[in-house]
Amino acid sequence: RDPVGSAAIDGIALQIDGGSIALPDYLRASWTDALVVLRDGKVIADWHAPHADLNRPHVIFSISKSVTGMLAGIAVDD
Repeated sequence: RDPVGSAAIDGIALQIDGGSIALPDYLRASWTDALVVLRDGKVIADWHAPHADLNRPHVIFSISKSVTGMLAGIAVDD
């Protein structure tokens, strides 16, 4: 069984500009609020910044255009 939660991403490192950084460190440094990874429609990993409140809506600003475009593309394909 795959680990679920932040433990699932602890061992992942990113190669950036010739260096290596642990994924959780990169998420904190890049001011990421949350990361959710799905496989076959099931959550296999997630990470949330300490300030993220999972019980409140999250403002996503200009990413709304990208999400809307992606969903429109999926709808057209379907």
